[in-house]
Amino acid sequence: MKANAQRSLRAHADWLARAIRPGQHPGAPLSARRVAALAVGVPPYLLLQATHWLGFALDELLFAEYRDVDIEQPVFILGLPRSGTTFLHRTLARDQSQWSTFSLWQAVLAPSISQRRLIDALSRADQRLGGLASRALSYLTRSLAGSLDDIHEIGLDAAEEDYLTLLPAAGCFLAVLAFPYSESVWGLTRPGGMPDAEREELLTFYRRMLQKHLYQDPRRLLSKNAAFGAWAQPLAKLFPDARFVLCIRDPDAGLSSQLSAIREGQALFGVDPDERLIQQRFARMYREQYQHLLEHMQRYGTRSSVVDMDALRLDGPAEIARLARELALPLDAELLIQLEAQCAATSATSSPHQHAKKLRADAETHRAYQALKAATYPSQNKAS
Repeated sequence: MKANAQRSLRAHADWLARAIRPGQHPGAPLSARRVAALAVGVPPYLLLQATHWLGFALDELLFAEYRDVDIEQPVFILGLPRSGTTFLHRTLARDQSQWSTFSLWQAVLAPSISQRRLIDALSRADQRLGGLASRALSYLTRSLAGSLDDIHEIGLDAAEEDYLTLLPAAGCFLAVLAFPYSESVWGLTRPGGMPDAEREELLTFYRRMLQKHLYQDPRRLLSKNAAFGAWAQPLAKLFPDARFVLCIRDPDAGLSSQLSAIREGQALFGVDPDERLIQQRFARMYREQYQHLLEHMQRYGTRSSVVDMDALRLDGPAEIARLARELALPLDAELLIQLEAQCAATSATSSPHQHAKKLRADAETHRAYQALKAATYPSQNKAS
């Protein structure tokens, strides 16, 4: 924990020091909008991270036995952003008899055991008083989410990505929206983008976050992180009995969708006004992560399975049933029935999310994607 605390202090100091220097980076001009966003957003953000570190310190004093928690046969849903990870994660997480997964409030507001105990106590008191505070907080969350809710449904109790627990350690890729010039943040998305020792420290921190979660909820871990496309192989080494679901999507469609999805965040923080920096960096991220996932399947294919978003859209129940067979995952028959009804009800509707202008990933990205797809769907490959 000490090494990650020091890393976090250095990283946050660097981000903020560079953020207030005019002309520091063409991708983050010091405009009035950016100054206002940082002035309003940074103080509560830093205060929240400070409370997390206080909670971590209390955990070591009061709940040190969490370190003895075994993380047995976790399931990691990984892939590229906008490739169906959220749908797959939240569908499987419905079976609460089997799976333990992070909710948004747990990942962002209470990654420590101490914080969760406190919030649970406050929540019980609030419910006795009519639940006014919880309703107000839910309303605030929906208001802050705005149109993002059309892209990725946001709710405090919704199953969410646990990479958000890496925010206190300055290890969450989400920070790129506010600090797009930070190579330390972009390094999180690249195989070999961090010094080995630093990556090991961050992986240890992440493992501690999972242990804290399972300390209070001992069911089997179901984890989803669309930003972990470059972490598949390190996670396979860290958790030798883990199962992996790798979500893929046509790179052109995925890249356009991702750039569109973050546009509102870019506008909020006043970054990359001409949209050149982010496009170039995300195109590189897609190329390197697809190659990493292909290598992962070659090394760890016996405990990994690939899901293509097109196949998931075409027949979600069949794809999920296939995953369950290949990875020996428990699957509730009632869940498949519910999913079939859901798919039938939504098949005639379209997403309100509008893509950015059509962009093309490079040939290397497409080759890696096609290799992953061909190994999983050989009949489709022959047909094409």
